Amino acid sequence: MAAGAAVSKTPATVPSAIQTAFVLYQVTVLVSLANAVARMDFGMSSAAALLNPALELLVFVGVGLRMRAGRPQARIGLLTASLLLILLNLLVTYGLTQALGSLPTYQAVVLWVLAGTKVALLAAAAWMMYRPGAQRYFVLMDMDTDGSDPRRQGK
Repeated sequence: MAAGAAVSKTPATVPSAIQTAFVLYQVTVLVSLANAVARMDFGMSSAAALLNPALELLVFVGVGLRMRAGRPQARIGLLTASLLLILLNLLVTYGLTQALGSLPTYQAVVLWVLAGTKVALLAAAAWMMYRPGAQRYFVLMDMDTDGSDPRRQGK
């Protein structure tokens, strides 16, 4: 190594919490797909219901890859999407509770389980992105290669 050469403080691997969050987001898409198929099977939605899992796949893979690369903005975007989807799924669960008398019990239970699973997966993925090891990873990835912090230099 040459004298005065910059030493990168960037971690060689993505922390397991970030990898886990990425996988949880992909599993969320599978649960969303199962929910759309169940709604179509129960006659509650048309084939357009498959648009929701497709959009989630685009967001969670596209932004998720940026999150794995250490982009703090991607983490904020995923957190925002997670909170919005959690809210929507809680509203769906409330609607299912109100419609319990008009739906067969097994349909309501299946949809409750799918919505609850999706809420749990989204919350877990968001939590994993903000664990201490993940926080250090994003701070290190946000630094320049010479180890300086661009936030302190006004860049």
